[in-house]
Amino acid sequence: MNTESKPKPRGRSKIVAGAILLALLVGIVAFEISRLQKPPTELPQPPLVRVVAVAPAAKFETKSYPGVAKESQIAKLSFRVAGKLVDSEMLVGTKIEKNGVVAKLDPRDYELAVQRLDAELLSAESLFAAMKTGARPEDVASLQSQLAAAESAYTTAETNLHRFTALLADQVASQAQFDTAKTTYDAAKGQKETLRNELEKATTGARKEDIEATAAKITGIKAGLNTAKNALDDTVLKAPFDGMIVEKFIEDHEVVSPGMPIVSFVDVSKIDVAVSLPEEIIVRMDDIRGYRVEFESYPGQIFPATLKELGRAIQRGRQTYPLQVRINLSQENETWKRYSLFPGMAAMVLIDLARPVGPQTLPLAALHGEDGSDSSESAVWVVENDHVVRRAVKLLRVVGTSAEIESDLKPDEKVVAAGAKFLHDGQKIRLE
Repeated sequence: MNTESKPKPRGRSKIVAGAILLALLVGIVAFEISRLQKPPTELPQPPLVRVVAVAPAAKFETKSYPGVAKESQIAKLSFRVAGKLVDSEMLVGTKIEKNGVVAKLDPRDYELAVQRLDAELLSAESLFAAMKTGARPEDVASLQSQLAAAESAYTTAETNLHRFTALLADQVASQAQFDTAKTTYDAAKGQKETLRNELEKATTGARKEDIEATAAKITGIKAGLNTAKNALDDTVLKAPFDGMIVEKFIEDHEVVSPGMPIVSFVDVSKIDVAVSLPEEIIVRMDDIRGYRVEFESYPGQIFPATLKELGRAIQRGRQTYPLQVRINLSQENETWKRYSLFPGMAAMVLIDLARPVGPQTLPLAALHGEDGSDSSESAVWVVENDHVVRRAVKLLRVVGTSAEIESDLKPDEKVVAAGAKFLHDGQKIRLE
């Protein structure tokens, strides 16, 4: 059975085509309207950069070495005399200023010795004065009166002796009577001579040799008195320097002997730090410009130090040289009073060394080319007016976030400090 195809209506196709055309027209009109409504496009701004002035590198380089604090001076204190310990407040950890009292001995016997020698000296000096100047007038008159009586007694005794001598020869007097007369005569004669000598001394002064002997005696008494006073002073034990008691060896009321250690005393006005230095520092001793110390217990606090001693021979069993630096804690520094430094504390000794030639220093980010690590390709952007110019530099070394370079840059020139990788030669820039 044959079927015939029916023709499609032509009006429907025209309607569809018209609708499509109308949609296209509407889209074009809308695009043009939106384009006309957009603001005009702004021209791109030059990049904003941060710049830094060229500065020389530090004049010094610092080397650090670990060390240990140690006492600068330690002494075992003792008395120079013997005695019983009294009035002692010795406690370990007690700080005592120079010439402060550490301990005392019972001074009784030493005070008595001083008093006795004082009395002897006063008596000897009085006698010495009398020997040089003679006796007082009233003393001279008394001696003259005594001498007159002695001479009278002598005359009587002499007469009796002659009489009993004759009577004994005639066998009228006994031997006993003669002996009594002789004894009385001898005593009267001796008394007369003694008083005559004393009167002579009182009126003319003592003999030269007697005066010299008395003067020598006074000198000896004075020497003994000084020794006794020194011994009395030595009953008080004083601190030889500003220090602290770190150990004691005796208790109160014990009897001590001369030279017996009482306490161990360390100097607190200064403290030393000992380190070991390698050969590379020893050969640069002339370049050292200073020492500083940082203690592990006080990070960030730097203490200036001075050289105490440096060994020129290597330590036994090591290939290093011993060095000791000293920190003076007696300086008037209110900040330091907050810190307590003790022997045995761990420390770091910082040694500042002078450099023969000071290179220039820039932030590492200012270099471009293989991230600043290749000295043959390193360069910086130098700011000239409103644009940058590439300048080649030689990288010497990297120190943290800084780079030490060798270049012909001038100190007053400025270079881009950040964003150097994204610039090109002659590009305009804006300063931050």
